[in-house]
Amino acid sequence: MKIKRLIIENFRVFNGIYNFDFSDKKMVLFCGPNGNGKTSIFDSIQWCLTGKIPRFYSSKERMLFNYLINEKANLASQLFMSVEIHFETSNKEIITISRSLSRYTENSALVHKIIINGMTWSSLKEGEEMIEKLISKTMVSKEENKETADVNISNFFSNTQILSQDSLQDFIHSNKPNERFRLLENVLGLKKFGVNFIEYLNTVKKLTKEELDKLESKRKPLEREYLDILTRLDEKENLLLRTGQLSEDTLLKNINVTSGELVALGIFQEPLHFTSLNEDVKDKLLNIINEVKSKLEILEIQDQTLKEIQISNISIQDIEKEISENKETFELKTKLNIKAIKLLDNIDTKISSMEVIKERGKDYNSEMEKVSSFEESIQQVESKINKLLSDQRIIQVLDEFHNQKNFTEFFENIEKKKIFYEIRIEKLDNESKVNELVKGFAVLEKDLLYNEAIIENKRHNVDKINTEIGTYSNDLNKYKDSTINQMIHDVQHFLVKEKRNKCSICGSHFSTSQELQDEIKKQWELSSVLMTDLERKLQELTTNKTLNQIEIEQISNSITSIKDSMKQLENEKNDLEFKIEKLFFSLDDESKKQIEEISEMNLESEYFQVSHFLNENKIIYELFNSLDSLKQEKALINQHLTLSQDFLNKLVSMSGSQAKFLISGAENKILRLSILRTKIYEKLSEINKEIATSQNVLKEKEKQLIVQNKNIDIIKKYNPQYIDEPKFRAELWESNLSVKKRLNNISRLIIKSLEEIESYFSIIPIFELRNKKEFLELSIKEIQQKINFQTKVIEGLEELKTQHSKIQSNLMSDYLINYSELIDHLFMQICPHALYRHVHLIPKNGDLFIVMKEKSAKDIRLSGLEINELKREFNASLNFSSAQSNVLALCIFLALNLSQDWSKLKLLGIDDPFQNLDDINVYSFIDVLNRIVLEEDKQVFISTHDENFANLMKLKMGIDDKELGYVNFISYSDQAVLLETNCE
Repeated sequence: MKIKRLIIENFRVFNGIYNFDFSDKKMVLFCGPNGNGKTSIFDSIQWCLTGKIPRFYSSKERMLFNYLINEKANLASQLFMSVEIHFETSNKEIITISRSLSRYTENSALVHKIIINGMTWSSLKEGEEMIEKLISKTMVSKEENKETADVNISNFFSNTQILSQDSLQDFIHSNKPNERFRLLENVLGLKKFGVNFIEYLNTVKKLTKEELDKLESKRKPLEREYLDILTRLDEKENLLLRTGQLSEDTLLKNINVTSGELVALGIFQEPLHFTSLNEDVKDKLLNIINEVKSKLEILEIQDQTLKEIQISNISIQDIEKEISENKETFELKTKLNIKAIKLLDNIDTKISSMEVIKERGKDYNSEMEKVSSFEESIQQVESKINKLLSDQRIIQVLDEFHNQKNFTEFFENIEKKKIFYEIRIEKLDNESKVNELVKGFAVLEKDLLYNEAIIENKRHNVDKINTEIGTYSNDLNKYKDSTINQMIHDVQHFLVKEKRNKCSICGSHFSTSQELQDEIKKQWELSSVLMTDLERKLQELTTNKTLNQIEIEQISNSITSIKDSMKQLENEKNDLEFKIEKLFFSLDDESKKQIEEISEMNLESEYFQVSHFLNENKIIYELFNSLDSLKQEKALINQHLTLSQDFLNKLVSMSGSQAKFLISGAENKILRLSILRTKIYEKLSEINKEIATSQNVLKEKEKQLIVQNKNIDIIKKYNPQYIDEPKFRAELWESNLSVKKRLNNISRLIIKSLEEIESYFSIIPIFELRNKKEFLELSIKEIQQKINFQTKVIEGLEELKTQHSKIQSNLMSDYLINYSELIDHLFMQICPHALYRHVHLIPKNGDLFIVMKEKSAKDIRLSGLEINELKREFNASLNFSSAQSNVLALCIFLALNLSQDWSKLKLLGIDDPFQNLDDINVYSFIDVLNRIVLEEDKQVFISTHDENFANLMKLKMGIDDKELGYVNFISYSDQAVLLETNCE
């Protein structure tokens, strides 16, 4: 399978869609500066087929940051990123594999899809298994063979199909040779003998441990049961030794005697008569013990109750008498309490009423002060009014105009007339300015037309001069641009200075050197004169052109200045016209008409007369205004005075009979009531304390009465004839003490009888327990043997794991022998070492060391050496330069690619393998690639930052131009990657 087409959309540096056609391309070269997107081509192929890019997979940052989707495309709320590969098989069958990420809204999750041959796979896992099936040759799916279905397709692909820049030195200079070992173990298909075998051993160990845990879980309950049987057996055997063995008749006799005593004590109505020993006897004896215990508990309750009655030492009648007396005291104090509360409520009501009067008094006194202030203000205002009316100027005006109104109206009309005159004057002035601006604008407009005509003429002259310059330039170039004439000129110049007798060009001899020099000198002078005239004329035209261009620029500046001045005049004219309109904007039509009718002839004299009148009478007008203000102020004060008087009357009316306290006395009245309230409150507190004390005594006595009645009821429950007197209490106490003693003795006898019966019945269970003990001992021993076996199995597995690394190293060493010859051949061809020419890959205890020797791996086996012996060898990882390490890693990768048999892909990808071409034999490397392309029929993709290397590849590869593709990365920005390619 080879790649026929690669379509990339919004993947990493590629913003938008990029379609690469690799049809019939045996080799494709990617060339361009680092960071322009060459590596992204290889990343896209890897991601499409495996869903991973291994060089990022170990980084934790990939879980936090975007590294797949183009940054600009990722900013959009909707996005679509995809990579699509068209493969062509050897049978010309086309297989299309597409992988995409999409998002339909800004906050929605990314949708990951795989499409194979137009079919979208609902499950990523199933889609990836299908890709693996399509590109794999020797591997099978997990359902077909679980033993070989452990291949990591991403690792296989990155280690055998595409070699990245990072992988080169990482392989050689890795500080973890065990990772190098795991890598080759996976690629060589030895994982089932290595990691998988260890996993198998761990699985077997886990199952064995689980079986061991099951055996332990079986053993523990058996051991617990065994210990329990030992305990029970020991108890029964000790019981036999302690009690001795009594006969059945003796045991029955003792039980029946005890039963008769219980009848005598009234526990049972009739004696229990036992004729034989059985389990029923034991149950009945246990019941008897419970009955005895119950009787003892009842007697204990009676004794405790008798003690409480004795301690109280008071009769029920005395308690009831005390309760009656406390109730009478409580009722009397309660009545006094109610009376005191009512009196306090009455005093509080009076105090609240006086508080209201007190607050009203504040308002009343405040308002009285306002009334006094208003009356005083009225007198002051009347004084000012009288003073103004006595002013001679006002008296004179009133005589002339008869009243204030006539004067005021006349004065205001004159003021209005003055405003009209001012508007008329300003309008005429602005109109005059507008006319001046119009005249200036006309002059500028004329200058503009004149300058535009001049500049048009100058431009025509420049065009004419340009034509002449072109003509003279062509004539001059006929002499300067001719290579032959120039050479002749140089040779002639040389011969004139150097005294020679033959031509420097053809070597022919001349009769005399002077003849040649004279002839050449004539031609030289003629040519120089002709060239000088042309150049001088060309210089004059150029100077004339420059002068015209300077004049054009100056005139253009003048035109610009004229246009700016015209624009300024136009703006000033518009401003003045707007001011004229603004003067009349707020006036009515009648006012506008009056202003327009004002004559211009006597305008200034009339304006002066009006202004003079207003100036002469302005003070009188202001005095009249002051007089009006004082009259208004007096009216307003009178209104406030009336409101204050109404408010005072309202306060008096609201206070009623207590109105006398508005001015004073309310505070003293409140003080007297407060003192009386405090005395009553103190008396009420004493009454409440007495009530509380009476309540507590009453509750205590009632509680005492309840307890006493309860105790007597308890005694009477078991002794109905009981009388609560000291004599009867003492007799009952003695009787209960005697019965308890006898019951305790009977209880001990019954318990002893039970032990004797248990001993009698324990002979047979002892034999059963001994048999059970022997059975458990055998079972525990058998399980312990199995546990010991499983333990040895786990120890054996651990030993096998210890030996495995050595076995695995030997197995890998045998495999690597098959690759060593090809690696040696490639290394010696591309970059041979001066001394060590053969590569040895040595697996040792899970590590892989790279050693260089003079002899090949088939001639000398180093895998048998111990670690201490290997230390003396030439280690490539530690001693090679970076360039040599890169070449060695490249050779190992090429050997793996050429030898791998897991994939149907006929593909080899190498991403910028060399930073410096001086470190390798470039031609030998190109020969290697030629052989891979032609003999191995591989499709090779290779990138480089070195343009010379790319060009050399194009020249030296032994394939047709049509079979050689190239993609040149010109530049890169956030908008697009600029490419030059023949793969379109």
